[in-house]
Amino acid sequence: MVNRLFYLFYVIASSFVGLITLPLIDRYLSDYQLGMYALINSFFQLCIIIPNYSINATIIRFFSKYIHQSKSFINILNAYLAKFILIFILLIIAAMSFYNYISNSFKTMDIVIVILIFISFLLFKNSLSYLQSLEYKKQFTLFALTELITRLIFMVVLLIFYNHYLVPFIAMIISTTISFILSRLYLNKVIGELEESFDDDKIDSNEIQMFIKPLIMSGIFMWVLSSADQYIIDIFLGKEQTGYYLKAYIIPFQLIIIFNTAYMMYYEPIMSKYHNSNDQYNLKKERNISRLLILVYATFFILIGIFYSSDIYKIIYGSQMKEANFVFIFITIGATFWSFYKIEIYEVMLLNKVILSTTLLLIASIINIIANIVLVPKFGINGAAFSTLLSYFILYISSYIIVKRYKKGVI
Repeated sequence: MVNRLFYLFYVIASSFVGLITLPLIDRYLSDYQLGMYALINSFFQLCIIIPNYSINATIIRFFSKYIHQSKSFINILNAYLAKFILIFILLIIAAMSFYNYISNSFKTMDIVIVILIFISFLLFKNSLSYLQSLEYKKQFTLFALTELITRLIFMVVLLIFYNHYLVPFIAMIISTTISFILSRLYLNKVIGELEESFDDDKIDSNEIQMFIKPLIMSGIFMWVLSSADQYIIDIFLGKEQTGYYLKAYIIPFQLIIIFNTAYMMYYEPIMSKYHNSNDQYNLKKERNISRLLILVYATFFILIGIFYSSDIYKIIYGSQMKEANFVFIFITIGATFWSFYKIEIYEVMLLNKVILSTTLLLIASIINIIANIVLVPKFGINGAAFSTLLSYFILYISSYIIVKRYKKGVI
């Protein structure tokens, strides 16, 4: 149990920084600037989701398998990393420029900041993924906490002198760059020792290629799924409501994702390890334990949300935000379905059938966009929250059915 929850301390710290960021900047920024922060933050999610769904997921999945060919593996992944950075810089510019045609929102500096944070965050998470795959939990946590503490310090200092919605992102660029340099220096030492210990034969890159390419598309669809609501709220209701929705959304989502993110940091490497050694007993055991833990944890916070959501908002923001109570409940339940989806779909990913995950995310993102367009004009932020719940529910049910059918040989 200690190993399963080792990463929980880091994720709690990370979520804590995320949670106090909104009340902190809410004191310094206008409602309009808070809405701009929400839009920039959704592009920051692009920087988190797509790398984690592609480059970093591939490292976690395969590095332990190819540990004896670590040099060849790292060279292949570094080549993908370089292409990835170039392509997505162009995509970020195109996406933000396109949105400006719909709603003239972003300045040139906004685009520059998003690109810089994309690069710095991607490189930092890339280093952490190798440590995670090697199960260097203490080192992972040390470098991750260094980034969080540095980010918080720079954010507070900069906000005192410069009240702007870009300040949290500038602070993160500084913190991730510093932490990347420190973690990379340590990782280079570890990898150097690995290269001395093993024969580094060439490896066939086809398996890696078939795994990583669909994951890139999965990451894009996941970003659309998680961000469409904010942009549709901005288009129909304006930036003030976009910022208000982010304040309402972030708390219940973080409460559930805290546990799921921490647990998946343990679950994915250990499941890959058992799969690579064909340990079916422990694969089944870990899967069943995971489902039970998520169910117990999520049920507790769903009940908390039903009875105490107004009080939670009041503690964090100073006001009860009663009109956001349904947002709290809908997002808590939706995030729970997302957590179950992550457990179910990883079985398929272990078999390198990533295209199934990509297809499900595409369908869910389309449903999410349509539901938001229909519901947001009628029900406001509650419509956006329900759209999220609906799309995550469909995503989970679809993944559950597909995994069952795949095991029976139907798919």
